[in-house]
Amino acid sequence: MLTSKSISTALGVLLATTIGAAAQPAKPAQIPAGTAKSVPAEKATPAEKAPAQAPAPTRTEIQSFDNWRLTCNDYADTKKRVCFGQLQAFKRETKQLVFGWTIAQTLDGTIESTVTTLTGVAITRGIDFKVGAAALRKLSFATCEPTHCTAPVTVDAALRKDLVTAETVEVVVYGSSGNNMRLELPLKGIDKVLAEIKN
Repeated sequence: MLTSKSISTALGVLLATTIGAAAQPAKPAQIPAGTAKSVPAEKATPAEKAPAQAPAPTRTEIQSFDNWRLTCNDYADTKKRVCFGQLQAFKRETKQLVFGWTIAQTLDGTIESTVTTLTGVAITRGIDFKVGAAALRKLSFATCEPTHCTAPVTVDAALRKDLVTAETVEVVVYGSSGNNMRLELPLKGIDKVLAEIKN
């Protein structure tokens, strides 16, 4: 079992060790000689129109609420203010991010939340996620890139209530080789973050 001696939160709270080194980038697929075919210019598929870029904020404000960092962007064209909060844990020796939790408000006003971990996880086991004395939640991985994996967190009314009353969130990330990572992260400051996101 890994101990809680080598990872610190953004404010220096000691946590746990990593679940393993990041996966190496995948090698490009090899095409056997003589099998590739060129496409005549007149039959080539036209490039799809590039998607419209997201509007750039006209003002950005960053605040710290204990262990949480809140970033708010103001948009002049829509007169909207969109915020997201982050709780992060880093490996003390390398400052490498090993766990992150983001709660964000989208431009249409909905709330989205994502947990980010290192690679080398047991994908089918997901993540154990327990807020205070509330029932254990199981998170499922949605994506895994060469450097990290992500799992969505549904922020429903029950979770919001638990978050503002609990002191910590307990997380277990299962490693593919059995080298699991256990974290107990302080939630202090999340009530202020949720209040800003809600508004």
